[in-house]
Amino acid sequence: MRWLLIFLLLMPYASGFQPGKSWQYNLNEEVKSVSVSPQGNYIAAGTSSGKLVLLDKTKKLIFSRTLEFPVYSLAVGENATFLLAGDGYSLLCFNKSGDLLWKTSLYDNVNNIAFRGSHIAAVTSSKQGFLLNSDGKVIFRKNLDSSARGTALSRNRVYFSTAKGTVYSFDFNGDEKWRYYHGRFIYNLAYGNNTLALVSNMVVFLRNGIKQSYYDGGVEFTSISYSDNGYFLVSGGNKVAALSPEGRELWSFKSDKEVVSSEAGGKSFVTGSRETLIFYREPDVILPGISVISPENGSKVSGVVRIDFRLNKPSEAKVLIDGNYACSSPCNWDTSASSPGKHTIKIIATDRNGKTVSGEINVIVTSTHIKAPLNRFEGELKNKTEMNMSINLTLPDFKENKSFSFGFLLLVFISGLILPPVLYSLLSRRRNRGF
Repeated sequence: MRWLLIFLLLMPYASGFQPGKSWQYNLNEEVKSVSVSPQGNYIAAGTSSGKLVLLDKTKKLIFSRTLEFPVYSLAVGENATFLLAGDGYSLLCFNKSGDLLWKTSLYDNVNNIAFRGSHIAAVTSSKQGFLLNSDGKVIFRKNLDSSARGTALSRNRVYFSTAKGTVYSFDFNGDEKWRYYHGRFIYNLAYGNNTLALVSNMVVFLRNGIKQSYYDGGVEFTSISYSDNGYFLVSGGNKVAALSPEGRELWSFKSDKEVVSSEAGGKSFVTGSRETLIFYREPDVILPGISVISPENGSKVSGVVRIDFRLNKPSEAKVLIDGNYACSSPCNWDTSASSPGKHTIKIIATDRNGKTVSGEINVIVTSTHIKAPLNRFEGELKNKTEMNMSINLTLPDFKENKSFSFGFLLLVFISGLILPPVLYSLLSRRRNRGF
């Protein structure tokens, strides 16, 4: 009985665990790309012949269109307010009814698309990465070292990856922030929980351009996405797996057919396998997820810093600064009590079932508010009596008495030589007597 109980507890985390399959949709031609809206209410798929379909989560067909070229990249906005699709050299944007809103030429085959807020990122085969606004206007484009394959967006960064295995990070002004060299073909990128993950011969997890961990699932992964429930969904060959931001496998299963594309959204995910689009219910074994909103990892801070974070499910959370408990949510950290330099903020979340997950970032305290010591003479000066000396001289009229003028000037000259030493001697005696 004891072993049966242990097996039941560990079964959801074991390789081979099959999530619930809700439905499948046959497209009668090879699936090349799939996408799910952030809350999982709408699903899009593109095929090798240029067929583009949009369905809701009940499998109802919203619209179907045929584009000029194969659809290798898709992205669906919340409530399907827009649908982005790569059509040959162009990036297209449709509304929920299938009407074309705008079309922007990107000069070569569009390999991948990502969106976040009012920004859209796209990469092409001609070694270029693009950042656009929600109207399809190009903000900037960057030349990369080889054919661009993957892209992702964070709150204030855009990321591009290439066939040579390079990852680029740019801010929204187009300034490069860092590069990471993986050295192997990178298929795609995904960003979540302050972590950028890439899929290649393995899954690599980066923070601020530095490798944190990796996952080797024994296959070449070609697709990755991030779920708001706190995990990365990866697929390659016939394997599908959910990974924590630390690179730990939460669950995995093997599909009957090779998975060409997959994406997570809401409490569900979809896969494209040959001619079939499959909609799955997410297994209820996901750890609580933490998204740190501020401060940013690697940022410089001073004064009182507000630590903001979001939990993906009801959980208790506590904040540790350099391993010491600081506060719960909301949390304000007074950096004046900390030394300048690098400090670690760690957030630990525990859900109602006792599952615990943690996330951490590093910040740099640039200044502290330490009161400067008093000048060593300051206290003495406050206890001294200021002495103001003034000498009033009434000078005679030199014009009326020229004979006197020479004698007077001589007297002033001699006084200038004798008087200062005498005054200094008198003042020194007064000081020695305690004045």
